[in-house]
Amino acid sequence: MTTETDKCSFNHAYDVARTGVITEEIHGWVINDNRGSLLGYEKIIYAGKNGDFQWLDSDGKIATFCKENDYDLFATDKSSYTHYFDDNEIRTIQITKHAYWRDGKKPIFMIRIVRGTQ
Repeated sequence: MTTETDKCSFNHAYDVARTGVITEEIHGWVINDNRGSLLGYEKIIYAGKNGDFQWLDSDGKIATFCKENDYDLFATDKSSYTHYFDDNEIRTIQITKHAYWRDGKKPIFMIRIVRGTQ
């Protein structure tokens, strides 16, 4: 029997060898609810005051960090991506509904910069 978590992991198999950044408000999602949907990621970084990088404490800092390192961002706030457009060279952002956080009763979005020619 295939579960929603299995489907999510399968659908994101193309994420192998990428790094994901988890915003502070969803640390509980990764720990308690849906770690399986991040299995394709080589590394996970927890942002925020209780995370790996405590200085990543605002949407702007997190967006800059993800842009500079070509990392995917996981967040519940769809507007988290708006800071990516502060960089005039970025034209396309991919936003994917990656999972659903049962405990938090919120969707989890994966936000990725799409690099390429215009």
